[in-house]
Amino acid sequence: SIEQLETQIKTMVEAKGVKLGVCINAVRVALTGKTSGVGVFDAFGILGREGSLARIQRCIEIASAS
Repeated sequence: SIEQLETQIKTMVEAKGVKLGVCINAVRVALTGKTSGVGVFDAFGILGREGSLARIQRCIEIASAS
C-alpha cells in the first residue's frame, strides 16, 4: 500500500541520514518532471509500481549520462 511505501521510504531515508525533503523532491522530479505539485506518494499511487520504477530508472539513466 501507499502508506507502507511511505513508511519504508521515511525509515530508509532516516537510516541513511538524508533529509526527507531532499529525497522527496528528487523523487517528485523523477516521477513528474516538476519540482512541485502532486504529492510524491500520490504520484506513486497514480503511476503504480511499474510506472514509478520506469520513471525513476529513466531519471537515473539521464543523470548518469550527464
